[in-house]
Amino acid sequence: MPKKVRYRYSTARKSIERSGAVLPAALAFVVGVAIFVLTALPPDVTASQSDFAGEVLARLLGSIPGLHDPDSGELLGIGIRSWAHFVEFGALGLFVALATRRAIAPRLERAAGMSLAICFACSLLDQLHKLFVPARHFDGFDLVMDAFGYGLAILVVFLWGRAHRG
Repeated sequence: MPKKVRYRYSTARKSIERSGAVLPAALAFVVGVAIFVLTALPPDVTASQSDFAGEVLARLLGSIPGLHDPDSGELLGIGIRSWAHFVEFGALGLFVALATRRAIAPRLERAAGMSLAICFACSLLDQLHKLFVPARHFDGFDLVMDAFGYGLAILVVFLWGRAHRG
Protein backbone atom coordinates (compact mmCIF):
# COMPACT_ATOMS: atom_id res chain seq x y z
CA MET A 1 0.00 0.00 0.00
CA PRO A 2 2.70 2.60 0.77
CA LYS A 3 4.14 2.09 -2.73
CA LYS A 4 0.84 3.13 -4.33
CA VAL A 5 0.68 6.29 -2.22
CA ARG A 6 4.27 7.14 -3.09
CA TYR A 7 3.57 6.46 -6.76
CA ARG A 8 0.46 8.64 -6.74
CA TYR A 9 2.35 11.42 -5.00
CA SER A 10 5.16 11.16 -7.50
CA THR A 11 2.75 11.24 -10.43
CA ALA A 12 0.87 14.21 -8.98
CA ARG A 13 4.13 16.05 -8.36
CA LYS A 14 5.30 15.46 -11.94
CA SER A 15 1.95 16.67 -13.23
CA ILE A 16 2.24 19.88 -11.20
CA GLU A 17 5.81 20.43 -12.37
CA ARG A 18 4.81 19.93 -16.00
CA SER A 19 1.85 22.27 -15.67
CA GLY A 20 4.34 24.95 -14.58
CA ALA A 21 5.83 24.67 -18.07
CA VAL A 22 2.67 25.93 -19.80
CA LEU A 23 3.18 29.66 -19.21
CA PRO A 24 6.85 29.79 -20.25
CA ALA A 25 6.07 27.59 -23.27
CA ALA A 26 3.26 29.95 -24.27
CA LEU A 27 5.59 32.95 -23.86
CA ALA A 28 8.25 31.18 -25.94
CA PHE A 29 5.62 30.66 -28.64
CA VAL A 30 4.66 34.36 -28.54
CA VAL A 31 8.31 35.43 -28.83
CA GLY A 32 8.79 32.97 -31.71
CA VAL A 33 5.79 34.39 -33.55
CA ALA A 34 7.07 37.94 -32.96
CA ILE A 35 10.46 36.96 -34.43
CA PHE A 36 8.70 35.43 -37.45
CA VAL A 37 6.62 38.59 -37.97
CA LEU A 38 9.67 40.87 -37.66
CA THR A 39 11.56 38.72 -40.16
CA ALA A 40 8.66 38.99 -42.61
CA LEU A 41 8.79 42.80 -42.54
CA PRO A 42 10.80 44.61 -45.20
CA PRO A 43 14.21 45.88 -44.00
CA ASP A 44 13.20 49.53 -44.42
CA VAL A 45 10.36 49.04 -41.92
CA THR A 46 12.57 47.44 -39.29
CA ALA A 47 15.32 50.02 -39.96
CA SER A 48 13.25 52.71 -38.24
CA GLN A 49 12.94 50.45 -35.19
CA SER A 50 16.70 49.86 -35.27
CA ASP A 51 17.35 53.60 -35.54
CA PHE A 52 15.16 54.25 -32.50
CA ALA A 53 16.94 51.53 -30.50
CA GLY A 54 20.29 52.95 -31.60
CA GLU A 55 19.32 56.41 -30.37
CA VAL A 56 18.24 55.03 -27.00
CA LEU A 57 21.49 53.09 -26.66
CA ALA A 58 23.49 56.17 -27.65
CA ARG A 59 21.84 58.15 -24.85
CA LEU A 60 22.35 55.38 -22.31
CA LEU A 61 25.84 54.25 -23.27
CA GLY A 62 27.28 57.17 -25.23
CA SER A 63 29.34 58.46 -22.32
CA ILE A 64 31.18 55.16 -21.83
CA PRO A 65 34.37 55.26 -23.93
CA GLY A 66 34.80 52.41 -26.42
CA LEU A 67 31.36 50.94 -25.84
CA HIS A 68 29.26 52.85 -28.35
CA ASP A 69 30.58 54.41 -31.58
CA PRO A 70 28.38 57.42 -32.39
CA ASP A 71 29.57 57.57 -36.02
CA SER A 72 28.66 54.01 -36.97
CA GLY A 73 26.02 53.43 -34.29
CA GLU A 74 27.73 50.16 -33.36
CA LEU A 75 27.84 48.76 -29.86
CA LEU A 76 31.11 46.95 -29.12
CA GLY A 77 31.79 46.97 -32.87
CA ILE A 78 28.53 45.20 -33.73
CA GLY A 79 25.55 46.82 -35.44
CA ILE A 80 22.28 47.37 -33.63
CA ARG A 81 20.40 45.00 -35.97
CA SER A 82 22.68 42.15 -34.91
CA TRP A 83 22.20 43.03 -31.24
CA ALA A 84 18.46 42.78 -31.89
CA HIS A 85 19.01 39.10 -32.71
CA PHE A 86 20.81 38.68 -29.38
CA VAL A 87 17.87 40.20 -27.49
CA GLU A 88 15.10 38.41 -29.42
CA PHE A 89 16.69 34.99 -29.16
CA GLY A 90 17.77 35.66 -25.59
CA ALA A 91 14.09 36.10 -24.71
CA LEU A 92 13.21 32.96 -26.67
CA GLY A 93 15.98 31.01 -24.95
CA LEU A 94 14.84 32.18 -21.52
CA PHE A 95 11.27 30.98 -21.99
CA VAL A 96 12.24 27.75 -23.76
CA ALA A 97 14.71 26.94 -20.96
CA LEU A 98 12.14 27.67 -18.25
CA ALA A 99 9.58 25.48 -20.02
CA THR A 100 11.89 22.53 -20.59
CA ARG A 101 13.32 22.83 -17.08
CA ARG A 102 9.78 22.60 -15.67
CA ALA A 103 8.71 19.82 -18.03
CA ILE A 104 11.65 17.52 -17.21
CA ALA A 105 12.85 19.07 -13.97
CA PRO A 106 15.07 16.35 -12.47
CA ARG A 107 17.08 15.95 -15.67
CA LEU A 108 18.68 19.36 -16.04
CA GLU A 109 21.29 18.28 -18.60
CA ARG A 110 18.65 16.72 -20.84
CA ALA A 111 16.40 19.77 -20.52
CA ALA A 112 19.32 22.09 -21.33
CA GLY A 113 20.14 20.03 -24.41
CA MET A 114 16.52 20.14 -25.54
CA SER A 115 16.45 23.90 -25.00
CA LEU A 116 19.55 24.36 -27.13
CA ALA A 117 18.15 22.15 -29.89
CA ILE A 118 14.81 23.98 -29.94
CA CYS A 119 16.44 27.41 -30.02
CA PHE A 120 18.95 26.39 -32.68
CA ALA A 121 16.10 25.06 -34.84
CA CYS A 122 14.18 28.33 -34.40
CA SER A 123 17.27 30.34 -35.28
CA LEU A 124 17.94 28.29 -38.40
CA LEU A 125 14.29 28.49 -39.45
CA ASP A 126 14.42 32.26 -38.99
CA GLN A 127 17.36 32.49 -41.39
CA LEU A 128 15.73 30.13 -43.89
CA HIS A 129 12.54 32.20 -43.67
CA LYS A 130 14.58 35.24 -44.81
CA LEU A 131 15.28 33.49 -48.11
CA PHE A 132 11.59 33.90 -48.98
CA VAL A 133 11.29 37.55 -47.92
CA PRO A 134 12.19 40.16 -50.56
CA ALA A 135 15.32 42.19 -49.74
CA ARG A 136 16.32 39.76 -46.98
CA HIS A 137 19.08 37.17 -47.04
CA PHE A 138 20.52 34.32 -44.99
CA ASP A 139 23.11 35.77 -42.60
CA GLY A 140 25.49 33.47 -40.76
CA PHE A 141 26.49 36.20 -38.30
CA ASP A 142 22.85 36.46 -37.22
CA LEU A 143 23.03 32.75 -36.32
CA VAL A 144 26.03 33.58 -34.12
CA MET A 145 24.23 36.45 -32.38
CA ASP A 146 21.13 34.27 -31.96
CA ALA A 147 23.27 31.55 -30.36
CA PHE A 148 24.95 34.09 -28.12
CA GLY A 149 21.52 35.30 -26.92
CA TYR A 150 19.78 31.98 -26.35
CA GLY A 151 22.96 30.30 -25.14
CA LEU A 152 23.45 32.89 -22.43
CA ALA A 153 19.80 32.71 -21.36
CA ILE A 154 19.85 28.91 -21.21
CA LEU A 155 23.13 28.91 -19.31
CA VAL A 156 21.74 31.32 -16.70
CA VAL A 157 18.50 29.34 -16.26
CA PHE A 158 20.24 26.01 -15.86
CA LEU A 159 23.10 27.24 -13.69
CA TRP A 160 20.48 28.83 -11.44
CA GLY A 161 18.52 25.57 -11.54
CA ARG A 162 21.60 23.55 -10.59
CA ALA A 163 22.44 25.93 -7.74
CA HIS A 164 18.88 25.75 -6.38
CA ARG A 165 18.30 22.04 -6.84
CA GLY A 166 16.49 20.66 -3.86
